[in-house]
Amino acid sequence: MAGRPARVAPVLLALALMTAALLRLIDLGGPSLWDDELSTVRFCEQPAGAIVGLSVFLDVNPPLFYLLQHAWQALVPPGEYGWRLLAALLGLLNVALIYLYGRELAGERPALLAAWIAAISPQHVYSSQEVRSQTALLALLLAAAWCLGRIERDGRARWGAAAGLATAAALWTHYYALFFAATWFGYALWRTLGRAWDRPRRRAALAWVFSAGLLFAPGALILLIQLQGGQGWRPERRYNRELDSHGNNDF
Repeated sequence: MAGRPARVAPVLLALALMTAALLRLIDLGGPSLWDDELSTVRFCEQPAGAIVGLSVFLDVNPPLFYLLQHAWQALVPPGEYGWRLLAALLGLLNVALIYLYGRELAGERPALLAAWIAAISPQHVYSSQEVRSQTALLALLLAAAWCLGRIERDGRARWGAAAGLATAAALWTHYYALFFAATWFGYALWRTLGRAWDRPRRRAALAWVFSAGLLFAPGALILLIQLQGGQGWRPERRYNRELDSHGNNDF
């Protein structure tokens, strides 16, 4: 009986992932792009250099997701399904990462429950069917949190460096990741000052702080530029063909 949950867990996880894929891929290309999605698609049609420049000086978001979507749009046929497929795949990855992080924190059964909740969550399904950065941000934050959890377990510096890479990528995706970074920094500081962590764990936490800070240092400068004068970017509204093909009359 003791080995039964271990045998059943992969089956339940596979079912959760299949359910998540089904819910996210059904009718993925059905609804027309709405305002923000269409703006994102048009933004990502620009050359990569232009995307970085526009993101820095005319937008309010960092450029990493735009560059990722730009590369994706170059690979897939144009249309709602292809444009949204990246978000759907990242949403599926979120379910797997929630399971991994949940198992790290609380064990097999809570992890499976969390994965199933994420798989059928209406809000997560909705976010996974939009050409927006939410699912990319969540995937990076979950990866960073999982690596930081490994610091607590074995204190290896490589987990701190990996967590720093994922944290920096999340910060380059959306500035909401600053709340995550600040929370974990406070936790690491508390564990360090309270002498709850030994020297290897303190070193691993320091590796996270330095790697994330170093990789996001240019982004901090960009954020200051945007706070001083950035404005939300909108492309010129020359959408006649798009409106005819998408049936959208909101512009």
